[in-house]
Amino acid sequence: MKKIFLSIIIPTHNEENRLPKAFEKLDEFLKEQKYSYEVIVVENGSRDKTAQVTREYAKKHHYIKLMEVKTAW
Repeated sequence: MKKIFLSIIIPTHNEENRLPKAFEKLDEFLKEQKYSYEVIVVENGSRDKTAQVTREYAKKHHYIKLMEVKTAW
């Protein structure tokens, strides 16, 4: 396993509409870098398709990881 140099953490809640553009901008930046990286999307009980949008993008961009947090409030 390659050591990760940069981890970008994105906390999300109901962000299905903003994530695609954010992912595009991140991808433009990251593909120019010479170091290893990952993007961790932390989804916190969204009622929209935030997790689904992230999973779909992650299928083609393996550096994206989804962490789903289930809170009891």
